[in-house]
Amino acid sequence: FRLGLVLYCLGEDREHAVELIRRAGRFDRAPQRTSDLTNDHVRRVADVGGKLIVSPNADAAVIAETKALGLASFPGVFTATECFAAIAAGADGLKIFPASMAGPSGIKALKAVMPPDVPVFAVGGAGADNFADWIAAGANGFGIGTALYRPGDSVETVASAAKRTVDAWDEAQA
Repeated sequence: FRLGLVLYCLGEDREHAVELIRRAGRFDRAPQRTSDLTNDHVRRVADVGGKLIVSPNADAAVIAETKALGLASFPGVFTATECFAAIAAGADGLKIFPASMAGPSGIKALKAVMPPDVPVFAVGGAGADNFADWIAAGANGFGIGTALYRPGDSVETVASAAKRTVDAWDEAQA
């Protein structure tokens, strides 16, 4: 949070990720988690105080459980058909993945046909070098993974990447 990053990803090791959230205790911001594939994952995140579920896919049952528990749902989608199905299922916003395959022009095309109040986050391909392009295309936010951390990175490397990302975000917003 010191650098302004508020959403974090706890990847495939779901058991360990929920335990980390539980041990962290008090949060300045609500804990959030990504890669939730089942209703059980969603319930476990809600049980430890999570407020946002970002899924790798658009499963209507997971979206419904997320909403029933009062959490925000951002499922992973790529096509207009998937976008509209996720919105119809109750999604609060959409995670376009892999955004690198759609590019800013793909985001712009999707935003042109979607309800204007549905936020779209570019995930997989957005980063410090291209925030402005994605923003110009209509992206409301980003999921940043390997641009911040790769297995084996030192704390210093991650801190440097985080600062560069936050600085680039601030510049793109100016």
